[in-house]
Amino acid sequence: MSLKNWISKKRNSATLMTWLSTAVSIGSSLIVLPLALLYLNEAELALWLTYSLLLTFGMMADFGFAPSAVRAAAAYISGAASLPNYGEAAILPISSDGLRKSNFEGLNMLENTLIWVYRRLLIVALAFTGLGVIWVYPERASALNDHITAEWSVLLLIVGMALSLYAQLWGALRQMLGNVAGVRQTEVVLGLIRILFTALALIFGGGLLGVLFVMVAMSMLSLFVARRYYNKERIKFGIKARLFSGFDAEVFEKVWPATWRQGVIIVGGFIINQSGGLIVAKLPDAGEASRYLLTLRIFGVLRQFAQAPIYAHIPYFSKLMVEGRIAEIKSGFSKRMSFTFGILFGGLVSVFILFDILLPHLQYKNFLVNPGIYFLMALSLIFEAHHGAHSNLYLARNHVPFLFPSVISGSVIVCLSFVLVNTYGVLGVVVAQMMVQLTWNNWYPVKLNLNLLNWPLRDYARSLLHAFF
Repeated sequence: MSLKNWISKKRNSATLMTWLSTAVSIGSSLIVLPLALLYLNEAELALWLTYSLLLTFGMMADFGFAPSAVRAAAAYISGAASLPNYGEAAILPISSDGLRKSNFEGLNMLENTLIWVYRRLLIVALAFTGLGVIWVYPERASALNDHITAEWSVLLLIVGMALSLYAQLWGALRQMLGNVAGVRQTEVVLGLIRILFTALALIFGGGLLGVLFVMVAMSMLSLFVARRYYNKERIKFGIKARLFSGFDAEVFEKVWPATWRQGVIIVGGFIINQSGGLIVAKLPDAGEASRYLLTLRIFGVLRQFAQAPIYAHIPYFSKLMVEGRIAEIKSGFSKRMSFTFGILFGGLVSVFILFDILLPHLQYKNFLVNPGIYFLMALSLIFEAHHGAHSNLYLARNHVPFLFPSVISGSVIVCLSFVLVNTYGVLGVVVAQMMVQLTWNNWYPVKLNLNLLNWPLRDYARSLLHAFF
């Protein structure tokens, strides 16, 4: 195989491009965060980290429509005359020549319905973001003591969120045609450009507004590139009908059952893992808020990096489960779970040594929460990563028992955090999340998965230790 063919093959590998996209996402935090610590003051840093949370909050308006549409498109591409009901398999007719022909009319109805839905979701996203801004703006703007920067930053946040949501729409449309590798290639290239210009904005004194201007410009570029590529790809794929943003009630009714279930899980996950950041962001002390939000951000990057080895093999484990090869699942899962634990332990200790010991010793300010709170957050991170891996493996049996527990747990966390934050500050928020998660979510998915695999807890613990040492 020539070098050119080898490069072309790797570029079209969805798995490789997904890994590169994840690496760029992690690299963004590893490069941009240190520069933000150097060039933004505490008030600007707290506002920037808060806006990052609000951007995620607004993007939840998607509510799972994009992945649901991608799954639905697979049925039309395989030749289904209509979408199956929830929980049923699609009926795939075979033509007289023995080949399946894609249902281009169905694909066109699906894409137009998705565009129609996203135009309405934009209103929801603006409402979500607006409520978040109203919630945190008084304290953060007061700490910033620069009303012009504060007001412009709100405008840039809202515009950037709207553009990002639409860029996500066109990325989903590209994935509907099976071009996952192409979407991830775009994410890699644009992600590298975003890192470069964000770093330059910080280094050359652009401050908070400079970072947000880069965010808006890159969101606009992402939208332009995704839409341009999709228009070319749909014609190449064979879809001749034009986009007119029409709504097909039947398509929507078939897609909605899977969508709302995934949406509930997305919202529940955000409430559990990120609601503390929004509550702390309202604290009047910019230093306390920025230290917690920065610690939360670093832990998020560390968790994403640590879980990559095991999450990348979940599809393979799912295949083994279907084939009944349980012994191989146990062996592979325990090895990768121990590797994840090793990355978490090493990363948590390294971050603590760097930020809580070395930098203060060199007369730098303390960027993170105090050691006691750090220890509690670290324990929570380890528990979360552990039960997350088990819950994802359990879902391979196509049973979702975690739907409502996530929403109930998230609601209790929010209520308890509101009660404790006024008295105990950040510590109250951390304790609230840890207590609620320990009562159910940290152990129940583990129990279900071990029972499914007929894996006694003592044998599981022994296999982890054996793989670790």
